[in-house]
Amino acid sequence: AAFRGYGQDIGIAYQLRDDQLGVFGDPAVTGKPAGDDLREGKRTELLALALRRADESDPQAAATLRKLIGHTSDPQELSRLAQIIADSGAPEEIERRIDALTRSGLQHLHAALAHIQQAGRGVAVLLNCGEDAAQLLAQFEGTARAAHAPERGRRVVAHVRGQAHNVRGRHAAHAGVSTGHRAEVG
Repeated sequence: AAFRGYGQDIGIAYQLRDDQLGVFGDPAVTGKPAGDDLREGKRTELLALALRRADESDPQAAATLRKLIGHTSDPQELSRLAQIIADSGAPEEIERRIDALTRSGLQHLHAALAHIQQAGRGVAVLLNCGEDAAQLLAQFEGTARAAHAPERGRRVVAHVRGQAHNVRGRHAAHAGVSTGHRAEVG
């Protein structure tokens, strides 16, 4: 869930940044012509927010934006559209959203890393318990043989050892460590 939250927030922040650059980006940096999204008529969150704000504060500017978006390639008209968007205050709101989404995405990532670190500690404890259980089984095996019940003792020891090995193997595989060594997680 944490990686999903990270990917979603950072992905949206990336798209919002791309929307900003599609209107206000420097062609030398972006490799795309200035106002490319306006020329293509892309319906972005930036445009939607600018239209909502312009509808409230300057209906004539909103009408111009609706009329020309995707219907002009004239540099002066594209510049005028970019100015209407800038005057609406939408770019500043989009920047605040980008900042908030980036912070949230990074918090998700930190949570995921903390979870992984905690899980690694748990696996290390299980692996250490598995090794302790193997030592106890070796002692039990000696006791079972000494008690003149070698056949039953060997079957019990083999069964319990197999179960301990299976548990250790599954947890080691999840931690990416060999079952022959203790895991050390920092």
